[in-house]
Amino acid sequence: MTWTAFWNCIADIFLFCFKILKALNNNYNFVVWVIIIGLLGYWTLQLGKHTKEAKNSGGLI
Repeated sequence: MTWTAFWNCIADIFLFCFKILKALNNNYNFVVWVIIIGLLGYWTLQLGKHTKEAKNSGGLI
Protein backbone atom coordinates (compact mmCIF):
# COMPACT_ATOMS: atom_id res chain seq x y z
CA MET A 1 0.00 0.00 0.00
CA THR A 2 1.38 3.38 -1.00
CA TRP A 3 1.07 6.57 1.02
CA THR A 4 -1.20 8.00 -1.65
CA ALA A 5 -3.58 5.07 -1.32
CA PHE A 6 -3.52 5.41 2.47
CA TRP A 7 -4.41 9.12 2.40
CA ASN A 8 -7.06 8.54 -0.25
CA CYS A 9 -8.63 5.91 2.03
CA ILE A 10 -8.64 8.37 4.93
CA ALA A 11 -10.22 11.01 2.67
CA ASP A 12 -12.92 8.57 1.56
CA ILE A 13 -13.77 7.80 5.20
CA PHE A 14 -14.12 11.51 5.97
CA LEU A 15 -16.25 12.10 2.87
CA PHE A 16 -18.54 9.24 3.90
CA CYS A 17 -18.89 10.69 7.42
CA PHE A 18 -19.63 14.17 6.07
CA LYS A 19 -22.32 12.77 3.76
CA ILE A 20 -23.99 11.19 6.79
CA LEU A 21 -23.78 14.49 8.70
CA LYS A 22 -25.23 16.38 5.74
CA ALA A 23 -28.15 13.94 5.58
CA LEU A 24 -28.86 14.41 9.29
CA ASN A 25 -28.93 18.23 8.90
CA ASN A 26 -29.11 19.89 12.32
CA ASN A 27 -30.46 16.82 14.13
CA TYR A 28 -26.91 15.61 14.73
CA ASN A 29 -26.07 18.79 16.63
CA PHE A 30 -29.18 18.39 18.75
CA VAL A 31 -28.30 14.79 19.64
CA VAL A 32 -24.72 15.75 20.56
CA TRP A 33 -25.92 18.59 22.81
CA VAL A 34 -28.44 16.34 24.56
CA ILE A 35 -25.70 13.78 25.24
CA ILE A 36 -23.33 16.48 26.55
CA ILE A 37 -25.98 18.00 28.81
CA GLY A 38 -26.95 14.56 30.10
CA LEU A 39 -23.35 13.65 30.90
CA LEU A 40 -22.74 16.98 32.64
CA GLY A 41 -25.88 16.44 34.72
CA TYR A 42 -24.73 12.94 35.66
CA TRP A 43 -21.28 14.24 36.57
CA THR A 44 -22.78 16.98 38.76
CA LEU A 45 -24.95 14.45 40.59
CA GLN A 46 -21.94 12.19 41.19
CA LEU A 47 -19.90 15.12 42.52
CA GLY A 48 -22.71 15.98 44.94
CA LYS A 49 -22.95 12.37 46.10
CA HIS A 50 -19.22 12.10 46.74
CA THR A 51 -19.11 15.48 48.50
CA LYS A 52 -21.96 14.49 50.81
CA GLU A 53 -20.26 11.15 51.54
CA ALA A 54 -16.97 12.92 52.34
CA LYS A 55 -18.70 15.35 54.69
CA ASN A 56 -20.44 12.51 56.53
CA SER A 57 -17.29 10.42 56.91
CA GLY A 58 -15.03 13.35 57.79
CA GLY A 59 -12.90 12.94 54.68
CA LEU A 60 -11.50 15.54 52.35
CA ILE A 61 -13.94 17.48 50.21
